[in-house]
Amino acid sequence: MSAADRLSAPMAARRGVRTVRAADWLARNWISVLGAVAFFAAWEIAGHLADYPYLPPLSQVLGALWTLLLNGTIAKALGTTLLALVFGLACAITLGIATGAAMGLSPTVRYALGPYVDALMSAPMTAFVPLFILLFGLGIETRIVVVIVFAFFPIAVNTQAGMMAAKPELIEMARSFCATRREIFFKVRLPMSYDHIRTGLRMSMARGVEGNITGEVLIAAVGIGGLVTQYGRAFTADRLFAIVLVVVAMSFAAVALTDLLTRLIGGPRRDR
Repeated sequence: MSAADRLSAPMAARRGVRTVRAADWLARNWISVLGAVAFFAAWEIAGHLADYPYLPPLSQVLGALWTLLLNGTIAKALGTTLLALVFGLACAITLGIATGAAMGLSPTVRYALGPYVDALMSAPMTAFVPLFILLFGLGIETRIVVVIVFAFFPIAVNTQAGMMAAKPELIEMARSFCATRREIFFKVRLPMSYDHIRTGLRMSMARGVEGNITGEVLIAAVGIGGLVTQYGRAFTADRLFAIVLVVVAMSFAAVALTDLLTRLIGGPRRDR
């Protein structure tokens, strides 16, 4: 075998692996892909047939999206939005996992915080935004707090459920082998709570995006939420729909980032 053949063989193998992975992904998600294609096709047809100024066809929306990408409007807004989103999600996930673990491991903490966490979990968080404005002003601090409040509770509740899902017989078996509390936590409780934490992360990521956009719409005309307000008030339907597509893409990216993070920390990945 020549040197060129030896160099090209690993590259061909990697391409073959990528092709197999893409085929596997399509086999698992073909219904979702087909549904998206049908939805976008129906949108395009309805936009042309309805001839309604506030329901532009998809092609017109994509044209507006391309224009906003080229002139830097979306890039500038995304920079502002992602700054608050990243800080808010980092704080919410850290606090949520710590609080949920404490509630799952300690009955005292669970009885002390559980009723408030459960009540606020179902409360309309948007109603608290005016209070945050009074406390923190109109700067980025308020938007970060809004993201934290929106994203904190799903991860806390799911982490608590995961910690309490550990089978008592496994814990007793670990104790019989003289395992310390630390070892029981990292080798028994944490692995068994992995799926719960992953679910909480997915919900927190999506809720964080929701809170970020909500905060920008209600607090100040900045970021992606500011563009929603601007184009909504101007009745610029094609640009408004284009920004909505960006928001949806942010939500998908947040969920994809969650899957990536769960792979990096080494937990079991279960495709359904």
